[in-house]
Amino acid sequence: MNTYIHKGDFILESHQKIQNLEIAYHMFGQLNERQDNVIWVFHAISGHSNVMEWWPGLFGEEDLYNPKDYFIICA
Repeated sequence: MNTYIHKGDFILESHQKIQNLEIAYHMFGQLNERQDNVIWVFHAISGHSNVMEWWPGLFGEEDLYNPKDYFIICA
């Protein structure tokens, strides 16, 4: 797991601020030369960023979105 930390204030559409926002994320696979194999996955229910654990059948080594073919990022 990786963590992105936004230094300073992160301003929301409501104009409220989050100080030092932290976002955890996992990355699977490799970015290809054309950089056109990225899949972003956002999951708001559990907040768990390992898509390989909570979405079997869709994301995985033998599934539709295989990290051998795609660069998958889940925050």
